[in-house]
Amino acid sequence: MTTLEDDNSTCLQRKPDDEALLKLLNNAFDGWGSREYFEWKYDQFPNYDPSEHNFIVTTATGKLIGARRVFERRLQRPDGETALAHVHGGTAVHEDHRGKGHYSDLLRRSNEYSRQKADCLFTFNRSGKITTEHHEKNGWNYIILPVFVKPLSPLKVASNYVFDNLALQSIAGKLSSAGRHLTKSEIVSRWIAVSAGRIYGRNRQTVSTARTPSTDYVIDVVEDPSEELIEQLDTVLTDMTNETYKFERSKKAIRHSLLFPSARLILARKKDQRTIAGFAVAGHLNRSGLVETRVLEQAWDDPAVTQRLLTRVESDAREFGADVVVACSEHQPSKNWIEMGTEYMMWPPGFSTHEYPASQGDWRITTRDIL
Repeated sequence: MTTLEDDNSTCLQRKPDDEALLKLLNNAFDGWGSREYFEWKYDQFPNYDPSEHNFIVTTATGKLIGARRVFERRLQRPDGETALAHVHGGTAVHEDHRGKGHYSDLLRRSNEYSRQKADCLFTFNRSGKITTEHHEKNGWNYIILPVFVKPLSPLKVASNYVFDNLALQSIAGKLSSAGRHLTKSEIVSRWIAVSAGRIYGRNRQTVSTARTPSTDYVIDVVEDPSEELIEQLDTVLTDMTNETYKFERSKKAIRHSLLFPSARLILARKKDQRTIAGFAVAGHLNRSGLVETRVLEQAWDDPAVTQRLLTRVESDAREFGADVVVACSEHQPSKNWIEMGTEYMMWPPGFSTHEYPASQGDWRITTRDIL
């Protein structure tokens, strides 16, 4: 039933109150995140203009009941050209005000804005969601992203992601430390990966062959990287990813990744040269009691580097008490990781004069992009 509040609501392009927006996000997306995560995704995000990049729905009394965010990025093409890209975040509508047209208003207003301002538009979606189905019906292009997860507390992950059962979540929380102990076993981890792979239908059966023995690399954790090191990381990213479509990286973007809650920089260096062979930035996010370790940014061109870096990420995640590790990677970390096959990047037909390829191998997308 439409209420008087909904009849008198207004869709605006305006900066919302931060506390009201965080409350709405946690209502609309159960366990969205903490204040620290909010500051990272909003206030600290490069090129964020609060008055330009927020679309909100408020009632006549000023109550915030809907919101959608635009992220401004530069998209780099393999030919060296760049384009101004808008990435639209999730559309949040308070549960008491759904089915009243607010969702459609937010989509319409944000899409109109991007058509005026941007060269291209992208969204990151999950299979089975309303927005994903809407875009598919309207002929949007898409790629399935190579998102891999490593469950460290399998029962807790299943209770939150699959069954969404509060009683099971309570039991799983008490058993999470036991689950982390069990998944140290290669046999147990592989069994979980194979079983989950059959459910999702995307788990690869082979892992790319390493060109260099993994023992030829030294892994370092850097707590406070210098400006000189960030310059080197920027060069590594550019050198390793110049043949794909990607959202442009910069020293500013690397610094932003390092501001993620509990983020750590993990470096891989060749023993003989001491040059950087790859790196990963990983941090931890608590979502209603489920702790996710997310590999935000990475660069590697040899699967041996991938395996060494993510082995260290997994070890740190266990020590921190995480329940699952998430990474978006062109290389499968190991046979014990599950490729989800549920995460999409989508873009509308006819928006851009440039035709973007609907092939996963032509793109380099990381977890930071998806967030």
